[in-house]
Amino acid sequence: MLIRLPHPRRVFTLALGLIMMLIQASCALNPASSAQEGGSGALHSTLTPPTSQPDTNTQITITPQSCSEETGSIQDITILSSVLGEDINFKVYLPACYDEKSSRRYSVLYMLHGQSSLEDQWVRVGLFEKMDELVQQGIVEPFLIVLPNELRSNLEANQSPFGDALLQDVIPYVDDHFNTCSERDCRAIGGLSRGGNWAVHLGFAHPELFKAVGAHSTPLFYGEIINIIRTVEDPARVGLLPVVFIDVGHKDPDRDDVIYFLTTIQQLPIQYQFYEYLGYHDEVYWSAHTADYLKFYNSELVPPQDQ
Repeated sequence: MLIRLPHPRRVFTLALGLIMMLIQASCALNPASSAQEGGSGALHSTLTPPTSQPDTNTQITITPQSCSEETGSIQDITILSSVLGEDINFKVYLPACYDEKSSRRYSVLYMLHGQSSLEDQWVRVGLFEKMDELVQQGIVEPFLIVLPNELRSNLEANQSPFGDALLQDVIPYVDDHFNTCSERDCRAIGGLSRGGNWAVHLGFAHPELFKAVGAHSTPLFYGEIINIIRTVEDPARVGLLPVVFIDVGHKDPDRDDVIYFLTTIQQLPIQYQFYEYLGYHDEVYWSAHTADYLKFYNSELVPPQDQ
C-alpha cells in the first residue's frame, strides 16, 4: 500500500499539537500554581525575557498635563459598516486634556467585550475610571481606548464578519477622525473572554497592525492554535509577533483552556506575560485587574508625540 507522507510543516504542526496535549495533561495533574485563598497579587506568573537587553540608560518620562482636566471624555459613535451592511457601534475614550486641534498624536487600545455583552462591559468594570486614575497619578501615559460592539457573539471567527468590520471600518474611522498615531507600535488589542479570542485571532492574523495583545480569561477559538503557528512560521512576519498578556482566575471554569494556550505560547518564539490571580470568570475579577491590564498596554505602546 502506498503511504503519502505529509508536508514537513504539517509534521511540525502535528508534532507540536501532540506535545501540547501531553503538556495539557501534565498541567491537569500538576496545576501551574497552588492557589491559596485569601492571598493577594498573582498566584503564579511567568514572563519571557526580552529578545534584547533593555537600554538601562533610557528613562520614560510621563509628560505633565498642561490643563486642569482630571477625567477623560467618552464619545458614542455609530457608523455604517461596509462589511456588515448595517450599523456598528463603539465607544471612544479620549484622555484628559485631549485637544482635537492639537498636533499631539496618541496610541490606541482596542478592547473587546465578552459573549452576550455589549461594548459598555469594559465601562462597567471600571476601565475608563481606572485609566483616569493612573494617568493622574503619572503611572501610565494617556492613550485612546476604543470599545467596539459585536452584535452576533455566537459565531466562530471564521464565520463572523466582526473582525473584518473592526479592521476595515472601525480602525480607519478612528484614525481618520481622531488624533492618533497609526503605526503598529501605537496600536494594541485586548479583550475579556470571547473578546480575548478576537484579540488573539486578529493580533496574530494581522501582527503588522498590533504591537500587543491581551487575552483576559480567554479560551481560544477552535483551531486558533494552528493559526498562531502559521503566523510564527511565516518568514514575512519575522520580527512582527505581538507581545501577549495572558491572565486567568484560579477558579475560572475555562482555566484549563487558558493553560493550554499558555503552554503553546511557551513552545514558540513569542514574548508573553502570564498571571494567575484569585478569582472566577466574572466582572468582579476583571474589575480587580483593570490596572494590571492598562499598565501592560502602556508598557508596549508609544507615548503621545507632537508632530
